[in-house]
Amino acid sequence: MVAIMGTSGSGKSTLLNILGFIDKISNGEYYFDGENVETLTSVELAEFRNKKVGFVFQYFALLNDYTVYENIQLPLLKTKLSKKEKKKIIEEYLIEFGITSQKNKRPQEISGGQQQRVAIIRALVTNPSYILADEPTGALDKKNGEAIMNILKDLNKNGKTIIIVTHDNNVANFCDRIITIDDGKIINSLCV
Repeated sequence: MVAIMGTSGSGKSTLLNILGFIDKISNGEYYFDGENVETLTSVELAEFRNKKVGFVFQYFALLNDYTVYENIQLPLLKTKLSKKEKKKIIEEYLIEFGITSQKNKRPQEISGGQQQRVAIIRALVTNPSYILADEPTGALDKKNGEAIMNILKDLNKNGKTIIIVTHDNNVANFCDRIITIDDGKIINSLCV
């Protein structure tokens, strides 16, 4: 579990977008699981991204016209799983995260903490190699922020790699390593 910290404009979001196969590198090579990411077509890259990475955003990035269940289901639409298999995966996560009773509600009808749980489940349903979280507690109060960080820490303890961009030292303290960047360069890397 890694925190990436730095001032605004230091390159944190750019790094996150490169790690998540959204932005391309300007020079060098980027290999992931032995695959040179730069050689993939845009279609291959989209498929690669859907299988390899789950995103959690500060403001949840949920679609207000869809229910909680439908928001969670979105990444599964491109998989070859049956409808029954998709439903089983979603239902198991809803139970695990304690929001089963919210599944037919729209995002604006549930709390911020519940919305972030939905965003985390959506990031997990395809069983990605790692989770990228951009200020995952930034839109939450302290209590909900700590609850979300405990969820992420538990996921990490169970083998999920998690990379978090944050300005918050409290969030960084949940992590095993803190990388500080400035002007696109690593200026410090500390194991906690």
